[in-house]
Amino acid sequence: LQEGIEINVSLSALGNVISALAEKANNPKKKVFIPYRSHVLTELLQSALGGNSKTVMVAAVSPANINFDESLSTLRYADRAKQIKVVVEVMENPTDKLIRELKSENEKLRKMLMGISAGEAVDLSGVGDGGVGGGGGRGGGGGEAAGVAPRG
Repeated sequence: LQEGIEINVSLSALGNVISALAEKANNPKKKVFIPYRSHVLTELLQSALGGNSKTVMVAAVSPANINFDESLSTLRYADRAKQIKVVVEVMENPTDKLIRELKSENEKLRKMLMGISAGEAVDLSGVGDGGVGGGGGRGGGGGEAAGVAPRG
């Protein structure tokens, strides 16, 4: 009996949090208090419900007439959860971001070098922040930029 009461209290607290999050999603300009600290369950699920994650809710309903009220209540609960809109942002370590950007630039530079060695005209205007091919201003693009000797 006591365990059933605790389950109902925790589900009620979870319902309150879901309702507050759904109201916040429906009225973004309205300031809504979300009672995460009202119960241990909602405190544990705080990052999953309103944080930076996607959450799935599974609602089990019964087609039997005897369970109609419970199924309707479950579907209303799931509908409130469905109204929650979370904007997921990629959390990236600044060092990892820099490494990824440098690898990308390195790959672009390799492709340019392959183009130069194949004798193709290469546009160096979009490379780096004034590093490779950033200066010069000669306009001709005859291979003098980036220390590449002109073919002759």
